[in-house]
Amino acid sequence: MRVVYLTPPIQTAKKHNYMNEINWDPNSGLPFKYAKAPLFIDQNGNTDFPFVLEMVAGVKRERWKGKTGSKFRSYSRPLQLEFAAQMITNYDAYLAKASAEDFVSHYADALHYFPLFVDTNREQTFAFYLKMATTTGRYYSDKAFAKACMAALTKEKTQ
Repeated sequence: MRVVYLTPPIQTAKKHNYMNEINWDPNSGLPFKYAKAPLFIDQNGNTDFPFVLEMVAGVKRERWKGKTGSKFRSYSRPLQLEFAAQMITNYDAYLAKASAEDFVSHYADALHYFPLFVDTNREQTFAFYLKMATTTGRYYSDKAFAKACMAALTKEKTQ
């Protein structure tokens, strides 16, 4: 597990009918390529963030990645201030040592595997989900509705 990016503080959350839209400053830098990112934890307990070992020590799983996954899968509160400070300090140290080649040129570079599908039209995808989020009476898991939204977006783009 690696830390490819730490978002800057989130200033605005826009509430839509079925989801929230969270934005941060797009000029805040690029994520690391997965292979160049700081190590959160590996199977042997190696980490660039020592607080992780302390946080997951009591989890009843055999392997370190399993302990970490179990701990953070349902973790829904802010990190303790000392842990957050360590996270930021260590991440910033990696940023200071990094070269331009360490950062992504495409979002798929930040993934630990290359996906079967790479979205090459992210702006249209964002517009699609935003349209779905602002429409009342339907959930975005409704396939017919999703098709209708995509058709409407395509139509808007050609007009």
